[in-house]
Amino acid sequence: FTTDMADAVDAYSGLLDDVWDGNAAQAAHLTFISITTSMRKAADMLDIAAKGYDDVAQGLYGVAKDVGNLVQTLIDLLIAAGISAAATAAGSWTLIGAAIGTAATYYGITKIVSTIQKILAVLESAVTFVDTFTDVVLGALGSAGDWHSIDIPDAFHNNLVH
Repeated sequence: FTTDMADAVDAYSGLLDDVWDGNAAQAAHLTFISITTSMRKAADMLDIAAKGYDDVAQGLYGVAKDVGNLVQTLIDLLIAAGISAAATAAGSWTLIGAAIGTAATYYGITKIVSTIQKILAVLESAVTFVDTFTDVVLGALGSAGDWHSIDIPDAFHNNLVH
């Protein structure tokens, strides 16, 4: 939008140059150049911010896929632990069956806990990533000065007109 507005100001100020001469025309021409330069600078900064936020969104999409994969693994482990516990109960009439089943169930539960810890670590990393990258984008915009300000000249005051 900002670039389109700058292009429109350039195009229409060019039309004024065709029909307007003198000091006022020159001052207007310089004013329009200043305005379009400021507008393009603002557009460039907004493009930088947009790219930064797009990068954050793409990164979070990857995190969501990773979390989805880990949740699927967690579900598989829960099913396996349930089957193992059921097999332990069914095989508990022999001491060896109970020992093997208990060990398998314990192993399954430790894998479940490990997977939950991985999910939490991925989510924690995602929050850190978003916080850091958002700060970087905002820092870039903040350090760029008054890129969002566009100097518009004061209105001409004609003393003859009241």
